[in-house]
Formats: sequence, C-alpha cells, structure tokens
Amino acid sequence: MKRIIHCHPSGIMASKFVLPLIRYEKRIGYKSNIVVSSNGENIVDGVIIKFDLNLKNILILPLSFIRLYIYFYSQKPEILVCHNFKSSLIPLCAGVLAGIPCRIYFNHGIPFIAYKGIPGLLLKWLEKANLFFSTQVITVSRELKEILETLYSGRKINQIGNGSACGIEFKI
Repeated sequence: MKRIIHCHPSGIMASKFVLPLIRYEKRIGYKSNIVVSSNGENIVDGVIIKFDLNLKNILILPLSFIRLYIYFYSQKPEILVCHNFKSSLIPLCAGVLAGIPCRIYFNHGIPFIAYKGIPGLLLKWLEKANLFFSTQVITVSRELKEILETLYSGRKINQIGNGSACGIEFKI
C-alpha cells in the first residue's frame, strides 16, 4: 500500500480541492493523509504544522521544519505532494531530509513574473528552490510550463488541464 502525504497551506481550501483527491486515493487503496499550515474551524482531519512562508510564521519555521521531518520520517510516505508556491519549500526540504523518494511540487501560478527588483528576485529564488527540491513538477497551463522549464533548464514539467484561477490559458 503506497503512502501519500499532501501539504497545503489552508484547511479551508484543502477541503475543497485536496480532500476529494485524498478520498479517491483511499478508495483505490492508498494510505493518504494531509498536513495543513492553518485549519480554520477544524475543517480538515489532518495534522496542523505552521509551515506556510508568511510573516506570522517566520519565527516558528525552524520548529515547523523539525516537526515536518519527524512526521514524514515516522509515516515513511513514498509520495509527498506540496500544493501552492509559498507553502512548498519547507515540506519539500523536510521531505528530502526524510528520504521521501517522490516529492511532487504542484505549481498553480508564478508570482515572480508580476514583480521587479528585490521582491521579484526573492520570489524567483523561491520558485527555483521549489523546483530544485522536488522530483516532479505539475503545473496548470502551457505558459506556466514554458516559464518553469526556462527557469530550471533540463527539468521536465508536467501540465494538467488548461488553466486555473492562477494559470489562465491565454493561447488558443
């Protein structure tokens, strides 16, 4: 039985987009769990570890990294799926250290293209780090796929669908 752990920043959003996937994974025989960074109103039945890269979590991120590593090491998943740009780096790094062989970064959008200067450089660095620590990358549009392949040459990027709220398909 394969073990899968999903990491998502929001329990509320995960309940709409990730939990249906987890239910399906369980139905076909996988052991699938979720770790969320915040879980408003206890919507998701999963582990809460504040790993999202935002200012309110900045001081606890080292502890969050250790907690994720311990959790991953104890669960021994074969697959780690990290959803969203700013909440993937810490789980992906902990997944490398825990020896998770398949680390999927699910990219829903590329914020650095909208910024210049230091913010743009930091966001670009974060995107490159997510690509580096993952073993597979999935994105949601042809344009995002092309940008990611250029950003991290030699990396095959997989595309599903033809756009989302953050990856609208512009070419017809």
